[in-house]
Order: sequence, then C-alpha cells, then structure tokens
Amino acid sequence: MQRGIQALRRMIEHGALAAAALLLCTPVAAAADDCQTLAAAMKKMIMTPHHAYSTETADYHQGQTRTSELIHTNDAIYINIGKGWQKSRMSPKDELAQEQENEKDMKDTCKYLRDESLSSEATSVYTTHKKDEDETLDTTIWVSKKTGLPVKMIIDMNVGGSQGKSHRESRFEYGNVKAPI
Repeated sequence: MQRGIQALRRMIEHGALAAAALLLCTPVAAAADDCQTLAAAMKKMIMTPHHAYSTETADYHQGQTRTSELIHTNDAIYINIGKGWQKSRMSPKDELAQEQENEKDMKDTCKYLRDESLSSEATSVYTTHKKDEDETLDTTIWVSKKTGLPVKMIIDMNVGGSQGKSHRESRFEYGNVKAPI
C-alpha cells in the first residue's frame, strides 16, 4: 500500500497525469497490441503541448471533489491544484524517461472497448487494469483517431486504508497551449 500512496503523491506533485496512464500501458500476452497503442498515445501526449483539466473525488480528500489543471509545454510542466500555478521539477523529457524505465516492470492488462464520438471527435476507447498487493487501478482512455492523442481519461484507484479510493476524470486540449507563468 505504501508504494501506491507514494506513486499517487508523485503523480500529484509532478502533475504527472499522463505518466499515471503510461504506467498502465505495458504490453502483456493477448492484449499486447492494445497496450502498445495506448503506450504510444501516452508517450505522444507527454511530448505534445497540452492542457489537462481534472476533477477528483477521493477518500483522502474526505470525499470532496477537487479540481486541478496541468499544462505541458515543449520544455516544462506546470500544475495548479487550487493554490496557483507551480512549475514542476520534472520536464516532459524527464517524465518520459522515468516512465519508460517504470514500464519495464509493469504487468497491466489493456483492452480495446469500442469506437465512440466524443465532442464530435472520432475516438477509440480503451481500458487498462492493474491489481497488485498495493493497489487496484482501472483506467478508461479515449484516444483521438485523427491525432493519436488522448482526449479524455477516467482513473479509478483503490490503495486501501485511509487513502482508500479515488475517481479522477480528465480532459485534454492540445491547441494554443502556453506556459501559465
């Protein structure tokens, strides 16, 4: 459980929403193609300027909903968790390198679900699942058929104990992204 809590804190601290999803996308057995497709989309997102808008309801927030924003530029990551914008210590290149290292040991399952139109954009919808002694993580990701980039993500995590469950919904925008500070 401690490892799951530490991973969650790193995601929040570094604004690594994309990295959280990338952790879920390592190829295994029959779902290897789906996992490879998702991993490619998440890596592309890390290196593409984007603005993520998220809402999260979590036991560690006493069940209250919190909002956050994340901006990736070509060379920096910024996060706003309600207290103003802060620049992350990690760059997108650092984040990508860390996640490529992390994915070597991951054993998650990935599955293509369906095609779906989301805000008039054609997407492919995928799910990922990870369960180990520390956590259970289920993610649904909508990937644009036009750009190959994620446009929406839902992450449900259970790390047990007082940290318990969390539900995060995020949407991603890729146009006209600028550093906030």
